[in-house]
Amino acid sequence: MLNLAPRGPAGQIAAVVPAAITLLCVLVGRTPLGVPHLGTVAPLLPLAAVFFWTVRRPELLTAPTVMLIGLIDDAIGGTPFGLGALVLLLMRWLVVSQRRVFLGKPFALMWWGFVVVAPVAVAGAWLLGGLARGALAPPGPIMVQLVLTLVLFPAAAWLFGRVDQLVARAG
Repeated sequence: MLNLAPRGPAGQIAAVVPAAITLLCVLVGRTPLGVPHLGTVAPLLPLAAVFFWTVRRPELLTAPTVMLIGLIDDAIGGTPFGLGALVLLLMRWLVVSQRRVFLGKPFALMWWGFVVVAPVAVAGAWLLGGLARGALAPPGPIMVQLVLTLVLFPAAAWLFGRVDQLVARAG
């Protein structure tokens, strides 16, 4: 079996990059920018990051790390504690189980996979969040958030891909 563990100081730094980028996505998505209603319709960049890094480097974005990032997102965003972690973990599990479908294929297939999986994750979070709160949130902002996430995925994936190239060189 091929050992993909990063080696040396540069490799150790590279090993935390996917988690750091995903956590940065949480912070960017939760940062108030003074734009009315942006918090309710900000793209779900952590979802995109978990999808991308799980396809490209699942060994560097482990399930415990994804859970911790999800819990941090829940704590910052005021969502039911554990909901974001559950959604991100389920996304990771699903992508790991289908990872071979995306490896070595054109980007369009990865984007298509995200277009299929992201609505399921968002709908699940919406339903579970509604159950936890005792009432469903209006679906309009969630639909806008989903569409923004799907449209911005190629740009986010391009940026993550550039970072991945740096990670690959360092590791």
